[in-house]
Amino acid sequence: MALQEILSLRFLKAKKMDDVQDDAYKTMLCIETANALADAKYLASGEEHTLQCCFNRENRD
Repeated sequence: MALQEILSLRFLKAKKMDDVQDDAYKTMLCIETANALADAKYLASGEEHTLQCCFNRENRD
């Protein structure tokens, strides 16, 4: 996918969010977790699972 296409999709997503400025897509970082690949969890009806993700920020001055 070309960079311009990615930016256009982010712009459209930002436009739909009431609490995000229209040009925020230029500086925002979107992180999404996924239940995928070899460690995917398959749940039966009524079962629950919590997916968590932790991030650290390191200064690289």
